[in-house]
Amino acid sequence: MFVAEMTSFQIFKEMEINRNVKLPNIAVIPLGAIEQHGPLLPLNTDSIIADAVAREIDLLEEKRLFVYPCFQYVNAETGMAFAGNMSVSHNAIRLIIRDICDALLRHKFDAIVFINGHSPNRGDLLEVSFDIVTQSFKLNNPVPLMIISLEQFYEEIAKEFNLKIGRHGDWFEAFLFKQSGGVFPKCDWNEIDSFALKIPEIPGIAGIPIQYRSIKGVIGEIGYGEEVSEQADNIWQYYLSQVHKTFKQSLSTFNEYFSSFSLKRKDNK
Repeated sequence: MFVAEMTSFQIFKEMEINRNVKLPNIAVIPLGAIEQHGPLLPLNTDSIIADAVAREIDLLEEKRLFVYPCFQYVNAETGMAFAGNMSVSHNAIRLIIRDICDALLRHKFDAIVFINGHSPNRGDLLEVSFDIVTQSFKLNNPVPLMIISLEQFYEEIAKEFNLKIGRHGDWFEAFLFKQSGGVFPKCDWNEIDSFALKIPEIPGIAGIPIQYRSIKGVIGEIGYGEEVSEQADNIWQYYLSQVHKTFKQSLSTFNEYFSSFSLKRKDNK
């Protein structure tokens, strides 16, 4: 369920229904970005993909998850040389993530799942989640905070479909964007040269601003024919299956080893 489209009373009732049938109340927070994605993809590409994945996982869970709107004002400092790119400091993001978690736990959610579509968010999520989970164990009330970063499946999918991983704004993001319902912006192909590679990739060094790197991505490789559409759909379905499997296995394992966390949260109201 998409909580922004529900009333507070409806949310309360749905949470009570879950508790009565001993299902955990799980809050899902998609995280994206407002970041340049080359000449093919729009600034909100990460947000569109993360939001679509969260909604699809909810469908697979028979709409028993509580999906919140995508949070997209995050750190994208390496793209600030490009018009429209937005970036917020990591310190500010960590404070916001912590406040989000605190609010959800005050509402007695049994678990929090972050669907992360922007890889630089992962460090902020890990730091905050580590502290909150550690503290929950100190209080003898374990609460799982799960982070599913979408890029963690890239290499597996590339191998499965015999495809070559590109750079930022590559074929993979283009496929996911398309299957998420995104619409490709109009592009002036005569201006593509402005996105040319400036220097070669330097292995082991992170944080080089994007204007010094290649962001050509999928240009000249993605078409709109029937074969491409079929391939995009196959990748999307496989991708969702891997995300859902990770979601199910992680929560199941946590519950197995740390008792019924949903009932613990209920008893501590």
